[in-house]
Amino acid sequence: MADKQVFQTDTPGRWMRFKWISRALIIVLVCSVLAAIITVTSKQYPSLPNLNPAPKKLTKEELEQLKRSKKFKDFKIDKAQIQKIAKARHQHQIKHPNNKDRINAGFYRAWEPQAYASLQANYAKLDMIVSEGFFIMPGRDTMVANIDTGLINLNRKYRKPVLISLSNYVNYNKSNGGYDLADVERIIKNKKLRTQFINNLAAQLTRFKFKGINLDFDNIKNINSKEYIAFENDLYAILHPQGFLVTMNVIPDDETYNLERLQKVNDFLFVMAIDEHNESSNAGDLSNQHWVEQILDDVCTRIPSEKVILTVAGGAYDWPKAA
Repeated sequence: MADKQVFQTDTPGRWMRFKWISRALIIVLVCSVLAAIITVTSKQYPSLPNLNPAPKKLTKEELEQLKRSKKFKDFKIDKAQIQKIAKARHQHQIKHPNNKDRINAGFYRAWEPQAYASLQANYAKLDMIVSEGFFIMPGRDTMVANIDTGLINLNRKYRKPVLISLSNYVNYNKSNGGYDLADVERIIKNKKLRTQFINNLAAQLTRFKFKGINLDFDNIKNINSKEYIAFENDLYAILHPQGFLVTMNVIPDDETYNLERLQKVNDFLFVMAIDEHNESSNAGDLSNQHWVEQILDDVCTRIPSEKVILTVAGGAYDWPKAA
C-alpha cells in the first residue's frame, strides 16, 4: 500500500471519471466565455412589449353603447363634481387671495419611528414646527419639560419658530397612560396656581428659546367653564405681551369650541380638518378636498382667515378588507 501513488487505483474508472468531468467543465467554461462575448458585442436587441399602446378607436355603435352604460354616467357625475369644486375654489380665491404671510407648519412627534428623519428632510421647507414637550406633572402644581434633543440640535442650525404643545397626557408606565384631569382642574380653579403655572411656562420657553405654546389639553369636562376660560385668558394675557405665541387645536365640527371667543385669546388656531373617516367609521378619505374646503369656508366666515392654520393628517389607516 505504501508503494502506491496518491491517485493510483487498480481500475481505470476513477481516472476516466476525472477526465470526462474535466472536459465537461472546460466545455461549459468555453461556452460561457463565448456567450459573454456575443452578448457584449451583439447589436441586436430583443423587441419589448408596448406598455402604452395607442387607444383602440371605437366604432359609432360602440361609442353609443358606452354613452348608455353606467360607467359613462358615473364619469359624467364625477366630472361635474370636479368642475363644481374647481369653480368654488376659484371663487374662494377671489374672495380670499393668498396671504403672503401664510405659515407652513409641521407637527413633530419624536416617538414615531420616522419622525426625526422626516423632520430633518423637511425642516428647511417649514415656517414653524409644533412639537410635544410640556407636560403636567402629576400631583404637583407645575409642568415638566421633556424636549427632544434632535429638535433642539436641528433648530440651532435652522432657527425656525418652534411651538411646544402643553399636554395633560401622563405615562403611567411604559405601555399605559391617560389624561390627567384632576391636576388641570385644581390649577385652573386657583388664580394663584394659574399664574404660577403660566409663569413657569414662560420661563421654560425662554430657557429653550422657543416661540410659544400650543394648548393641547384633552378630555376636559367643560372647555367653556368659567375657570377654563379664565385660564385661557390668563395664558394669553401673560405670554403674549412677552412676545410668545399662544395657539391651540380646535375641532371645527365640535360646537363646544367657541371660535369667536378663542380667536381673541390665541394668535393662531390650528383647525383640525382630519378624520373625516376614522377607525370607528366606514373606510374613506381622511381629508377629502371638498370636505376640507367646506370647513375652511365655514371657519373663515366666523373668524379672520389670518388666524387660521389648516391642519391635515400626514398618515393613513390600514382599513380592513371588509370595511
